Amino acid sequence: MAIARILADPKISAALRAAASEVIDGTPEEVRYFLETGQYEVGR
Repeated sequence: MAIARILADPKISAALRAAASEVIDGTPEEVRYFLETGQYEVGR
């Protein structure tokens, strides 16, 4: 659900959109890492 909210934001960068799209079908651990750390490493 949180990743869907990120993807719904039209102002996010192409890199963040690509990373979120890739991880949305990932394991729970991958999703958790992305939400806690990864999204900030990629940048908005």
